[in-house]
Amino acid sequence: MEERLQRLEKGFEELKSVNETLLAENASLRKQLDLVASEAKTPVVRPSGKPEKLQFGGFVQVQGEAGDAVASRFADDGDRIFVRRARLSASGNFARHIDYRLESEFAGTLGNSSAMRAQMTDGYVTFTHWPAATIRTGQFKTPFGFEQLVSDTKLATPERSVINDMLTPGRQLGVQLAGDIAGKRLSYALGAFNGNASNTSFNDGDNFMVAARLSALLAGSSGGSKSLRIGVNGYTSEDESVSVSPALGLDSTPATPARDNVFAGTRTGYGIDAQFVAGRTEIWAEYLATDFEPLKGLHSDVSASGWYAQAGYFALPGTIQVVGKYESNDPSDLRTGDDADVFWLGANWFLQSHDIKLQFFYAIDDAESADGSGRVVARVQTVF
Repeated sequence: MEERLQRLEKGFEELKSVNETLLAENASLRKQLDLVASEAKTPVVRPSGKPEKLQFGGFVQVQGEAGDAVASRFADDGDRIFVRRARLSASGNFARHIDYRLESEFAGTLGNSSAMRAQMTDGYVTFTHWPAATIRTGQFKTPFGFEQLVSDTKLATPERSVINDMLTPGRQLGVQLAGDIAGKRLSYALGAFNGNASNTSFNDGDNFMVAARLSALLAGSSGGSKSLRIGVNGYTSEDESVSVSPALGLDSTPATPARDNVFAGTRTGYGIDAQFVAGRTEIWAEYLATDFEPLKGLHSDVSASGWYAQAGYFALPGTIQVVGKYESNDPSDLRTGDDADVFWLGANWFLQSHDIKLQFFYAIDDAESADGSGRVVARVQTVF
């Protein structure tokens, strides 16, 4: 009996030793697994500040075209497939009512180009403590031209009207005060900008371009099934050397044979627009004009103007929208034969709202300076 007890005690000691060894190995494995797990959970991107929200996004628009060059906005009449826009953005906010946004464009041209390069579109900081008086500074869209202010991903036609491309200052570097008042039925924006171009670190003179916009919701509710909104806007700028659209025909060096498309003098722009929604129907209309008063001795005063009217109807609610748009522009009241009218007809197919959208359009041009021409434009868009 005593011998048996000794064998049992010896076996128990051996089991105890094995168990201690296993426990030690298990602890070592746990430490290794915890280390691997912690490395796997390490974020790829670490914000150096302490934002409450940080969001990355962007969108891609791939476009196909065939036919004639319409209204001189397309590079030529060649058929092509290209990336119309490709953008990446980072945006967010901090606890002290500070929003920020940075966006870069990797395509973004209708002209022929073989050397795409990234450039900043938006880069700004906004103080949002008071919704009725937000303050924004950096590079962003100026408050002039309703269609220009609409996001590229939410346009009803593939391209904006010619007059918007020609006369709106677009994105500029500056500071802006804006807000919604009267229960968000009245919106305003007032800003001072360099006025000479985006992605520049200089002003062309000592003066700033001043732009302002006021819009009012006269009926219905914003985003509702019925609404009517009216907007007015304007800007003025004292320029020493500003590049303008070649269609305007301006020249700061009339003594030389080549036209430089540079303006020096006073620019004054003004416009009015309206948006109407009734069930499946949505109508936009806008008029824009700019007066150019050059420095003495350069050339006579010139005025450019234009308008568009656009109607869309959802044949299949939320999915298929049929759109017709007519636009007319006169780049110079001093010249004859340069007026251009363009008619767009097509449809938008919303596979997933604006996040996945297909556009099929035909544009017809009856410019006075050329025979009528037409172009097929198709686009696929994805927002992420």
